[in-house]
Amino acid sequence: MIGKIKLEEIKCYGYHGCMEEEGILGTEYIVNIELELNLVNSILSDKLEDTVDYVKVNSIVKKEIDKRSKLIETVCGKIIKKINTEFENLISVLVEIKKTSPPINGNVKNVSIQLKSNKNNIIRF
Repeated sequence: MIGKIKLEEIKCYGYHGCMEEEGILGTEYIVNIELELNLVNSILSDKLEDTVDYVKVNSIVKKEIDKRSKLIETVCGKIIKKINTEFENLISVLVEIKKTSPPINGNVKNVSIQLKSNKNNIIRF
């Protein structure tokens, strides 16, 4: 039985961006994660080790947001790689990162990147 586990609107503070002041001031980021996997074993066993521990997923997100990068694409890719490394039973991982208050000359609520990885296209760094 294929299912999805979602972590929605993980709020983090980070210092990503190409501008020097972004590395000093930082901004809030909102991260959404969608994990697709076979849930038969966890349904039958009722054991955490047979599914994805979303506490660990949240921890991965926070640790990667803490590491400065110029591009949120890089941060997104690193989150996917860590999640795929930690949980081998995943069919796919979808990560969306929203950068609130981007330094754009205009009225923009956020800028976001969304990446999806499956077993056939795991990111290698």
